Amino acid sequence: MSFPLKNIQHILMLYKNIKLIPMIGIELEFYLPNKKMKISDNSYANFNIYEIVSEAAFGQFEAKFQHTTNIVSLIKNVQLFKKYFMKVHSANFSAKPLVDKPGSSQHVNISFLKNNINILVKNNKLLCNAIGGLCELIPNSMIYFAPTQSSYMRYIHKCYHTPTTVSWGINNRTTAIRIVKTFNNNMDYRIENRLPGSDASTLSIISAILLAIYHGIEKNLISKKPIYGLGDDPIYNLPTIPMNLTEAKKYSPTLSLLKQYCKTVKD
Repeated sequence: MSFPLKNIQHILMLYKNIKLIPMIGIELEFYLPNKKMKISDNSYANFNIYEIVSEAAFGQFEAKFQHTTNIVSLIKNVQLFKKYFMKVHSANFSAKPLVDKPGSSQHVNISFLKNNINILVKNNKLLCNAIGGLCELIPNSMIYFAPTQSSYMRYIHKCYHTPTTVSWGINNRTTAIRIVKTFNNNMDYRIENRLPGSDASTLSIISAILLAIYHGIEKNLISKKPIYGLGDDPIYNLPTIPMNLTEAKKYSPTLSLLKQYCKTVKD
């Protein structure tokens, strides 16, 4: 299940109407068959990537896309990068290509600008509403974050940092929603959704995340308390995300909310 491209334009217009500009960056993990291969800067210079680094497992890498307000361009760059690296380097963008190795995620980092200032730093209400919307619609968004049955292997055979609960925390990599708080750079303060897999459509996951945040703002949803320990620790008694495709399909998809909110979009 995916979002048509035109829907992201509708969603961005919703934000324009409330005078917020989303700024988004993507961290995309993948495996290469040639584990000793060195990736040159020239191989990714055209995709607005600022670096590719080695990840947790041998042969696993992470491409870090520049944070940008041009969301459509970001989506296209990720799509083109995946297509190019699969063709030229036989890159594997499966969410869990090896059961005994860490899975590959597609983390979405988002902040909001107003007058070129990251207002998440000072607008606690916006942050609370955003987290509230994201957490409420996690079950409805899993169909986009993990679009195939094999996508759920990443959660079933999870590694330490793979989230499996409806949770959020500050600088906590074990929760589904992580607030990245830095002390020396206000522009780096952001919301990170850690649930999507590398096999998911970037268009779909960004659309679902933006729509969930907008839903939180419109409904004035208040987030629950943050988690400081392990996100899947039974002591917190947190709800578990859908752990297979059949379960995910039981929830009304996030896209259905667009029909409700599109009424507020101005031509």
